[in-house]
Amino acid sequence: MQIKFDINDNKVNNFTEGAIKRIKKEAEKYTNEVIKESKTFTKSIKEYGTATEITEDIVVLSIRRSRHVVKRKNKFFTICIKLSVDLLLLLCAYFLNFEKFKSTTYLSRYFILLIVTVAATLYKYWKEEY
Repeated sequence: MQIKFDINDNKVNNFTEGAIKRIKKEAEKYTNEVIKESKTFTKSIKEYGTATEITEDIVVLSIRRSRHVVKRKNKFFTICIKLSVDLLLLLCAYFLNFEKFKSTTYLSRYFILLIVTVAATLYKYWKEEY
């Protein structure tokens, strides 16, 4: 079965041929995504061995679901951030020596390490939350 729809010429009278082709291409792409999502949704509710018809309600749910596509986060970058935060926390605990804090250079280096650790930890939690 072929799905066709018409758009009134008054709506696209100022569009170039390239723009009209792009609209057709994007409409076809969006329609294919909705059809794919409808089939996926139907498979999730279908019982073993039964035929489930794709109804209008399933298509509406698929449209809502396809509009709210969640962008996947870069796993490699997230893992690197988590490892670096853990390593920085370990270094802060390792270099915590109150007797060496009498030296201003050691104290300043420790505070720089502490500030970087706090900033990285806040960034890690901010990326996980949002």
